[in-house]
Amino acid sequence: MTAILITTALYGIVIGLCAEGISQRATEHVCHRKGLAGPDIDPSRRDALRLALPLTHIAACAAMGLLASRSLPASTPLASMPMAQSLIGCMLLTTVIVAVWIELTINIIPNELVILTLLLGLAYRVLSGWLRGDVLSSLLGSLGAFMITLVLFVCSIASALKASNGISHGVGAGAFKMALALSVAVGFPGVVFFYLGLFATVAVYFLFKLLTGSYSFLTEFPLSPFLFLGLLCGLACPYLLPAIWP
Repeated sequence: MTAILITTALYGIVIGLCAEGISQRATEHVCHRKGLAGPDIDPSRRDALRLALPLTHIAACAAMGLLASRSLPASTPLASMPMAQSLIGCMLLTTVIVAVWIELTINIIPNELVILTLLLGLAYRVLSGWLRGDVLSSLLGSLGAFMITLVLFVCSIASALKASNGISHGVGAGAFKMALALSVAVGFPGVVFFYLGLFATVAVYFLFKLLTGSYSFLTEFPLSPFLFLGLLCGLACPYLLPAIWP
């Protein structure tokens, strides 16, 4: 149990300290591939990202290890599974942290990150199902969560297009695809808590914008920071509320 906590904490620290370099290289790759000039970000905002994202990564990975080490079942099919599942969960957090950096600098979430997130999410669900002795149910939960997200986003996009006379604003396609990938990772009923965390933080953001008079319905906004918080809620669900977890 202690080994899981130490390993995830060390992963969080090492990768967290490298988060800026990883994110910048990923951003440069996306700009080069798409023929973009490069990020033009305010220095104060960049400094805030340099401080906030690594610290968030370290704290989130440590929390993942703490939850897993305190909630291990008495016996598991393979002794390495809890460690592997915790590390894959940390890798999921890393991909979303990098997505946050990229979206906040060039307003794009690259497809490569979405695909990586999807693969990690599938691996996480397989390991989660193996630990509970039912991989099929775990994957069916991921399918159900995927369909819930697909319906929610299609309906919200259709409503937004209708309200704005066919002009697309708000959440980008990259955020929509990332939400689909993350819903696979959290499964069902984790997706319920994923959206509770997502909607709660988005509501606070909109409320703040409205109170400060800086929000417009036609204004685009980055969704990846809220997806990260939703992911934390979705992953924590089976550890914090085991009574409802199938």
